[in-house]
Amino acid sequence: MAKIDDSVKKKVPELRFKGFTDEWEERKLGQYTKLITKGTTPKDKTGIGDVNFVKVENITNGKIYPINKIKQNEHDNYLKRSRLEEKDILFSIAGTLGRTAIVNKSILPANTNQALAIIRGYDFDTNFL
Repeated sequence: MAKIDDSVKKKVPELRFKGFTDEWEERKLGQYTKLITKGTTPKDKTGIGDVNFVKVENITNGKIYPINKIKQNEHDNYLKRSRLEEKDILFSIAGTLGRTAIVNKSILPANTNQALAIIRGYDFDTNFL
């Protein structure tokens, strides 16, 4: 049996999708998004406010069930970097790994902490990712 070069293995994997016969191409996620970041921990931990605050435990079966709240002032200032937008993809990067969800307009305004990564402004099918 002939030995296959490692670079060929990566372009022609054993696992194929029906109807796909071309070589695979490696791409970096950052080239197809406007933003990849993570959330921020609020200073005020009272859970009181008007803005939804999404944690990993609020994501179940691809849906977001926000329970905690933060104040509008903190959302607009200290937590500005981690404000969520409609169609953001969230995935857990700490604690319980692998939970994912797409932000729905109905939970906005919302924010998230550092255990969730945010992918925004993507140019691909969300279900594929």
